Amino acid sequence: EEIPTLIEPILPTCGSVAFAGTSDVGKSTILRQLAIAVSMGEAQFLGWKLNVKHQKVLVVSTEDFADSLTISLKRYNKTKNKSAEDFKNISFITDIENLKEAIENFVKQNPIDLLILDAYLDIFTGTNMKNDGGQVRQFLTQYDQLANKHKFLIIWNHHTKKGSKQLTVDKDLVLGSQSFEAKMRLVCIVAEDLVDDNKR
Repeated sequence: EEIPTLIEPILPTCGSVAFAGTSDVGKSTILRQLAIAVSMGEAQFLGWKLNVKHQKVLVVSTEDFADSLTISLKRYNKTKNKSAEDFKNISFITDIENLKEAIENFVKQNPIDLLILDAYLDIFTGTNMKNDGGQVRQFLTQYDQLANKHKFLIIWNHHTKKGSKQLTVDKDLVLGSQSFEAKMRLVCIVAEDLVDDNKR
């Protein structure tokens, strides 16, 4: 009677959702913290109940590479008093050549709860992200089917349009074809608080 959720009640167990926002708003940081929470089997994330099955996460990162990812995790180690062993359930891919095949090969051997694809603009393989909705849907459907086949959630990290920083939060602010947001089960917009720059 209810759709199974990874984060109750907002993120489904499988399918595709999007986190979108302007550059440097902290989308990757939030998603990295979610990856850590899932991989460590924590009971909650940001006050919402986590329903973790495999306690494993795969992160595809096109904006951060091995050194910067290592530094981020080491920083987290210090603040949370964690060891390197605590991060054994998070895996990273930074080479996106033949990406879909690499992901499928990985998840066949290592069932995961969550796949984070960061960032959509780098991973999209079509020629016209903005005006060709058919290309966008066809591209996203390949990943959606992979998620449904292996029962995990995909979170796409994406950008909102230029000049959207001070606008009311709306899914229509997502960059590119309307087919992107239409294909998502949910679109989350990450935005700066208009009063306090330190809040999201």
